[in-house]
Amino acid sequence: KQLLAGGIVDLIDPRWRTQALALAASVLAIHGTPVHILTMSNAKSQRMAESLRSVFEALGLSFSYVSNAMPLSARAAAYRSAIVCGTHRELAGAYLQDRLYLAGKSRLLLRTLGDATVQAAGKSMPMLPGLCFALVEDADLVMLDDAYAPVTISMEADQAQERLLYEQTLELARACVAETDFTFDDHGIRLTEAGSERLALMVSPLGGIWGARQRREELVTTALHALHVLERERHYRVIHGRIVFSEPDPQDEAADDQPDPVLVKLVELKEGCRLSGARDVLARISVPRFFRRYLNVAGVCADARGLEEDFWSLYNMKVTRVGPQAEKLRCRHRMFLSLEAKRVAVHAAIAEHAAIGSVVVAVRTPAEAQMLVEALAQAGITAGLLRGLMDENERDTLSGLNAVGGVAVALFPAEGQVEQIEERRVPLHLVVAELHDAERHVAKLLRSFGAGSCEQLLSLDEEGVAARVGHVATGIAGFYGTSTDELPAQQSRWLISLAQRDAEQSRSLMRRDLILRDEYMSDLLAFSGRRE
Repeated sequence: KQLLAGGIVDLIDPRWRTQALALAASVLAIHGTPVHILTMSNAKSQRMAESLRSVFEALGLSFSYVSNAMPLSARAAAYRSAIVCGTHRELAGAYLQDRLYLAGKSRLLLRTLGDATVQAAGKSMPMLPGLCFALVEDADLVMLDDAYAPVTISMEADQAQERLLYEQTLELARACVAETDFTFDDHGIRLTEAGSERLALMVSPLGGIWGARQRREELVTTALHALHVLERERHYRVIHGRIVFSEPDPQDEAADDQPDPVLVKLVELKEGCRLSGARDVLARISVPRFFRRYLNVAGVCADARGLEEDFWSLYNMKVTRVGPQAEKLRCRHRMFLSLEAKRVAVHAAIAEHAAIGSVVVAVRTPAEAQMLVEALAQAGITAGLLRGLMDENERDTLSGLNAVGGVAVALFPAEGQVEQIEERRVPLHLVVAELHDAERHVAKLLRSFGAGSCEQLLSLDEEGVAARVGHVATGIAGFYGTSTDELPAQQSRWLISLAQRDAEQSRSLMRRDLILRDEYMSDLLAFSGRRE
C-alpha cells in the first residue's frame, strides 16, 4: 500500500524488500500501468529478474530484463513489457536516446551507439513507451548516493589533426641522435644547437605550428622523454589498451601527481594505443531530474534513518518504516596516528581472523586494493579481489570464502553491490580499511557479506579523515603521540563517527545544491524556449 501511494519504505530484510517490490509491480501491471523496477547494478538487476520472472509469468504478465550489453533492437522490444527490470542509468540512457531521436539526431545517435543503419534504428526507436511508475531497490544508494554523476550520452571528438601532430612529433624525435642532437643532464633532455638547427631543417616543409621554434622544440623534447626516459612496466603499464601511469614516489618532491597531457598522448602513440581525448556531450540529465520525469516513484531501502529530509527535499517523498528497524552497527573502531601503523594493524587483523575463518577487507579505490593484495602476497597470504559488479571468478572467490575460508579484498564503494552470503559455513570477519561516507554504508557491507564481526581501521593522516576531523585531529594526535600509535577506543569511535557524520552532511548539502542547479537550468530552458 505504501509503495503504491509513492514514497520510501524502510525494510530491513532483503527478502521482504524483494517481495514488496514484486507485489507492488504485479498490482500496477494488472491494472495496466507499465512498471520499471530499478536497481543500482546490472548484477543486482539480473539476480532480481531471475528470482521474479517465474512469479510474473505465472500471473500472465510480460516481464523483461534489460542491460547495456543487449542490442538496441532487443532493448527496444524489452521496454514494451509490462514490467521491466534494469539499472536506473540504463533507463535514463534510453530516455536520453529517445530525446535525441525525437529531436532529429538519429544519425548522430547511431554513430554514438555503434548500430549498423538508420533504418534499423527507425524500427526500434523511440524505445520507451513512457515513464509511468518506478519502483527502486536500495533507494538510498540509487536516488541519493548516486545523484551527483549525471547520465550522459557522448561521442569521441574528431582527433585526426591532433593525432597527425603527435605522430609527426614522434617521427621527428626518432630521427634525433643522442649526444649529437640532444643530451641528458640533471634537468632532463635538452636539444643541442646542432639538434635545433637540424630540427628546423626537417620541419621546414611542414609549416603551420612547426614554424614556431619554441613550440616545436618543446614538443620534440617531450617526445624524446617519452621515447628514451619512460619505460613500460616501470613508469607506466598498458591495461586494456589504455596507459596507466605508476604512482609517483612520495620521496621525490619533484614528481608530478598528474603527468603532462601531451606526454600521455605521445606515450599512447608510442605503444600503439587509442588516443585519449575529450568527448562531445550530446545529452545529459541528472539522476534527480530523471526520476522527476516519472509520473510516480516509490522505493525500498534497508535503513533510511537520517535521510528523511533528503528524500523530501529532492523528491517530495516521505519515509515509512515497516517491521523491525535495523540494529545499531556493532563495530570495533580503531584510529591510528599514522597510515603505516594502520596498515600494520590491518595485516595483523587479517592474519588473526584468517587463521580461524575468512576475512573480507573493504577498501574504496582500485589503487588501495591492488597495494593491499600485493602486500599480502609478499607476506605469504593469497587474497582474492572482489568488486561491486563481480565476474564468475570473483563469485567463485566469494563462494570459497563461504565454504572453506580465506582472504578477499573487496573494492566496495558506497554504491556497489555484492551477493549476500545467506548461510555461512565458516566465521567471516569484515575489516573496513577506508573511510565510508556514513555508518549505514558500513552496516550495508556487514549485511551484504553476512559477516559475524566487523572492525573499522583508519588513520588520522588519511586524506578523507583529515579533511573531516582536521580541526580536532591535531590536538588529539599531540596528546597521544608520545605514548602510542593507536588512540583509545572511546576517542577512536568518536572521531570516526564524527568524520562519517560530517561526510554525510556534506553530501546532503551537495544534493540540495544539485537540485537548485537543476531548477535554475529548467528556468533557463523554459525562458529560451529550448527543449531539455
